[in-house]
Amino acid sequence: MKILFVTPLYPPQIGGPATYAKLLVDELPKRGHGVTLVKFSNFTWLPSGLRHMAIFGHVFLESFSHDMIFAQDVFSVGFPAALAAQFAGKKFVVRVPGDYAWEQGTQKFGVSDSIDDFQKKKYSWRVELLRSIQKFVVRSADTVIAPSAYFANMVQGWLFTPSLSRGQDAKKVHAIYNGIDISRIQEFSKKTYQLATISYKLVSAGRLVPWKEFGSLIKIVAKNPTWKLTLVGDGPEKEHLQNLAQALGCTARVIFDKALPQEKLWETIAQADAFVLSSSFESFSYQAVEAMALGVPVVATNACNMEEIITNNETGILVPVKNDEALEIALTQLFGDGSLREKIGTAGARRAEDFSILRTITELVNLLNSL
Repeated sequence: MKILFVTPLYPPQIGGPATYAKLLVDELPKRGHGVTLVKFSNFTWLPSGLRHMAIFGHVFLESFSHDMIFAQDVFSVGFPAALAAQFAGKKFVVRVPGDYAWEQGTQKFGVSDSIDDFQKKKYSWRVELLRSIQKFVVRSADTVIAPSAYFANMVQGWLFTPSLSRGQDAKKVHAIYNGIDISRIQEFSKKTYQLATISYKLVSAGRLVPWKEFGSLIKIVAKNPTWKLTLVGDGPEKEHLQNLAQALGCTARVIFDKALPQEKLWETIAQADAFVLSSSFESFSYQAVEAMALGVPVVATNACNMEEIITNNETGILVPVKNDEALEIALTQLFGDGSLREKIGTAGARRAEDFSILRTITELVNLLNSL
């Protein structure tokens, strides 16, 4: 099968989606599938709007020499790819990494509701337009892939139409976890869990956006003078977070790393005493699973699908969403007990093996072959 693989992010761009796309492009040919890569970054020199038209034209022309179009999001590449697939009469598969309408609504259009509440309400015409586009994309797909069972259930709600029963429509939604390259990551595994004598190191990573709740993490670090935090990532909240750290007098203990190569990120996480995920939303936390694979104990909120990944007090520690006190207590307990850190770190590493890229690829290939 020849697959036209269309992705919004790809290395050297950083982040979970870029890493995941690279793994798929590398692994699918090993399973007998030809892959042609189309990257959004090749079209960013064009003005917004024109670049989507250019992607549509490129994908449409390329599709005639391919059996299937496989898009990695619902908007930047998913929308033009969906249109191209319809015009060309090709099989179309889309992976839905998040709720684009909710994300943009939260960042730009004043949406303050949680992602679960967002599904039940109506908003401004701009938000509803984005919601309509992503619903069009998933409804036009032959198969929809979601990164967790939690998110697959949400996407099923987007698919419901009066002409189809919910049961029939939902059959094309499949939960396939993001895969990580276990063998490469384990080369950088954490070596020691000894009690620190001076300070404790926390690491968190991801886009600097409101639902990551990095501000709460900075406030907690500010209250604990022996804690140091490294935030790896970039995004629209960066200046606000830097100003917050300055206002709280902890700029020397909060380090902002804009971008790190993959292996350098693993080295940074492996040197930490804990990886912290303070998010109020995650469709699938690539960084949390990588931290677990490194043997670093993970403290995370129980947002969305995190209970699918972490068993509380066994393979990690889960705390309620937006509960700074609970997060601080969990970190204090972890830092005060080296044996607990080692127990959770080693158990987390075993659990991370369930998210290997080989397992992901096997499930994905079986699904694509079924089409």
